[in-house]
Amino acid sequence: MNALKTSLLLCLVYTFSFGTVSETEKTALTALYHFTDGDNWFRPWDLNADISTWQGVTIEDGKVVGINLPYNNLSGNIPKEIGSFKNLRVINLFRNKLSGEIPSSIGKLSSLQELNLSFNMLEGNIPAEIGDMKSLVVLQLFMNRLDGEIPSSIGKLSNLETLELYNNNLQGEIPKS
Repeated sequence: MNALKTSLLLCLVYTFSFGTVSETEKTALTALYHFTDGDNWFRPWDLNADISTWQGVTIEDGKVVGINLPYNNLSGNIPKEIGSFKNLRVINLFRNKLSGEIPSSIGKLSSLQELNLSFNMLEGNIPAEIGDMKSLVVLQLFMNRLDGEIPSSIGKLSNLETLELYNNNLQGEIPKS
């Protein structure tokens, strides 16, 4: 009986110390895969394998901190579940075939430092919620089909050093903020 208790305790310690990502993050990654036609990516994920083996996903302390899938043939829409990553620091989906709008849930990524959605076919407005991404240092949305005005909330990004919005259909002036 003591051996069983010790084994269970060791299992729990291992799971909490080295366990995989939360169910919420796994669901969000799976949504990204399905919404962007993951079976046709150049480097698809084996959804039955451990997430730590998934190309382009960086995990630290059981948290997803990076999604780097440039040049990977992603097509379709970015799912609203993208906002589920509380510890995500980098999203790089450069040069794919993403379409549709940038989901407003992206504003929930308060730890995000770099966002690169450039060279896709994204359309619609830049969501005002982008101004809630307080840690953002790099924002690259160039070479898309974004339209409307640059949201004034972009002025709340006090850490922003790089802003690249060229080759879109944006109108109006750069907000004073």
